[in-house]
Amino acid sequence: MRQGVSVQKHKLILGLVFALIFFYHVPSLKAAPDEVKDAEFIKESQKEGKVVFYGSLPVADTVAIVDKFQKKYPFIKYKQ
Repeated sequence: MRQGVSVQKHKLILGLVFALIFFYHVPSLKAAPDEVKDAEFIKESQKEGKVVFYGSLPVADTVAIVDKFQKKYPFIKYKQ
């Protein structure tokens, strides 16, 4: 019985090692670089063209956030 448990543990460890190797080498499962994520975000946001901001921040803080957002993404219109 003891040998059966040891064989099962070895199979489990071997399976995990193979799974890690597989997932490491599959490019579509890796996280995309920030530049790619940003490019995709910009492309999709240009299609939509607007953003709605909800929050309970003080007005001055909200204005500061919206101003910075508008400077970075001038093609997206802010909607209250």
